Amino acid sequence: MPFDIPRPGKLIDVNVFLDRWPFRRLPDDETSNLVKKLRSQNVAQALAGSFDSLLHRDLRAVNQRLLAACQQADGNILRPMGAVNLTLPHWEQEVEDCAASKEFAGVRILPGWHHVPLDDGRMAALCALCEEKQLILQIFARLEDPRTTHPQFTSQPIDFKPALELFPRFPRLRVILSNSGAEIRSPLTTQLAKCGQIYFDLSMVEQTGGVSAYAQAISPERLLFGSYFPFFYFEASLLKLQENEETLGRHQIDLIAFKNAERLLAGTL
Repeated sequence: MPFDIPRPGKLIDVNVFLDRWPFRRLPDDETSNLVKKLRSQNVAQALAGSFDSLLHRDLRAVNQRLLAACQQADGNILRPMGAVNLTLPHWEQEVEDCAASKEFAGVRILPGWHHVPLDDGRMAALCALCEEKQLILQIFARLEDPRTTHPQFTSQPIDFKPALELFPRFPRLRVILSNSGAEIRSPLTTQLAKCGQIYFDLSMVEQTGGVSAYAQAISPERLLFGSYFPFFYFEASLLKLQENEETLGRHQIDLIAFKNAERLLAGTL
């Protein structure tokens, strides 16, 4: 039976994945079903990456398939976010290709999964290249609860403190920190929000009143709607907005639901 949850008039979802989660099938992991679900929930645009980026080594092919899937989706609702793995040779070419296509909004990295700490020199090089190419850099703090991780494919915890020195070096770089509710907490959230054009999504902000608390810590102008669909049920993120609507008010709900993402995608502060 479908959830009956009041929805904002418009949503921009910055955290959607296509293709297969490697360890089990997910509901709505067929792209056509995923797009149908997003449409039914008033999503005007979604930033989409590929779960193939976790284990595949030919990321050029991954990004080409992602682009084709987004182009074929109904109404251009999907905006591709290219995959980059800093441990692979010539990773810079993936960034260059995404920038050259003009259709990619940015690139995504999984530093905990691919075991690249934020104080690694390759991270600084990636930030510089994304800033130069005007690509959004989306950094995923985690992909799942460590308790459910496959024992042969573990993700390392990410220390985000080095980002306090990294991000200020690139003032024109737009960064989204995703699935970070458990890893980045106050006062680090507040400090990171002051380091440049840094945004956070609400996909793993789980505690009661958590969205309001997160918005207060980083400013409502830096919080984005992210569902992490189809790994999470889409309605879970809607419930977070509904639960915090009285505290935040309609103006701030609209900022989180779509206005902040519009500003981010337009490249303006």
